[in-house]
Amino acid sequence: MKISKNSNMKKISLHVFDRLIKIDSCFAKGRHMNSSDLSRKCNVSERTIYRDLEVLRQVYNAPLEYDFKRKSFHYTKEFQLKTFDLSAGELYDLAVIFELLKSYDHNPFKTGQKSLLNKIRTAFGDEIKNQISDVRGKISFRFSPVKRTDEKTFKIIENALYEQKTIKIKYIKTDKENAVSRTIDPYHLRNYNGDWYLIGFEHERKKVRVLSVNRISYVKMTNRSFDVPESFNLNEYFKYSFGKKRTSKPLKIEFEIKKQFVNVITEREIHSSQKLRKLSNGNIHVTLTLYELSEIKDWLMKEGTRIRVISPPELIQLMVNDAKEILKQYNQKNI
Repeated sequence: MKISKNSNMKKISLHVFDRLIKIDSCFAKGRHMNSSDLSRKCNVSERTIYRDLEVLRQVYNAPLEYDFKRKSFHYTKEFQLKTFDLSAGELYDLAVIFELLKSYDHNPFKTGQKSLLNKIRTAFGDEIKNQISDVRGKISFRFSPVKRTDEKTFKIIENALYEQKTIKIKYIKTDKENAVSRTIDPYHLRNYNGDWYLIGFEHERKKVRVLSVNRISYVKMTNRSFDVPESFNLNEYFKYSFGKKRTSKPLKIEFEIKKQFVNVITEREIHSSQKLRKLSNGNIHVTLTLYELSEIKDWLMKEGTRIRVISPPELIQLMVNDAKEILKQYNQKNI
């Protein structure tokens, strides 16, 4: 971290900066501290403490003075070391982030984020508190319900991901009650619509898979290291995925959006591969290239009669099957 207030100063390392914060906290509320006490608290020599105190004075303009009667240092007026300065607009944006994180249920990063946000609250005091109160009255967030993720499980996966260590897991499949054992090299964690998925190489099947983190009932990091192959590219892996799934063969999808619903449906990009063509009747012809049919089928079913599928025949059959099941459930004879 380079200190910009004094261009003659050397770069200050993070561990030195952490020590400056600790020293600054010792002078809170008008407290006096001598060099030997500071030395013990920071576990460094008194000579190092004197250098740190000089940095506080020269770089951060700390109102630090030595009291000869009490033989100790103190702040002559209220002061608190700030790790960085923010404008009023930036403080407001930071308050928005506070509310955003608070609104996200089952956030697996919440412990670390809470610690970070508490440090920011301490650093900016009433300034950030006032901005948070202002934001709460003007901006709010509401997310769709997300799957509950165990924070301890998530942390083990996250550590294995960054340390590139193989993990042993027990995975609950949707169509089975008992969890199956799997050995995974974790490549990437992906958040899709608020839910977390692990992309990794499964040793048993010898292929890359996408696993729902909330269905991992047990995880253990092993001592076995691995390297993510250069051939693996996340963007390429999901290039023709409509959501979180994929197969090995891209498929051409065609459907038609009725003209009265064109603006509503196309105000968002349907998929990065989309090609739109306006027809003479005002409808829009859409072509997509996707790996897998079930996710686009689910989306099309939600759109109902506003969209008519043209191809492939397998997709049409999937939609017909779903429609038949719905009719069966609501058949008048069953009511």
